[in-house]
Amino acid sequence: MTNHHILLDGWSTQLLMRELSTLYHQEPEAPASTLAPAVPWREYLAWYGVAGSGCGGCGVVWGC
Repeated sequence: MTNHHILLDGWSTQLLMRELSTLYHQEPEAPASTLAPAVPWREYLAWYGVAGSGCGGCGVVWGC
């Protein structure tokens, strides 16, 4: 698989390939997805501790 580093870095490429492999190998009768649900960006920021932490003007762009 070829991609630009802006799209996928080493960590996210491994994650993507692992999830694709999981979906590919699951039984046809299995539920639609056995993957964990994606975490909303706002919840991730709150967990990471940057939401509302005085990020200056970035709040307008990124919604923090």
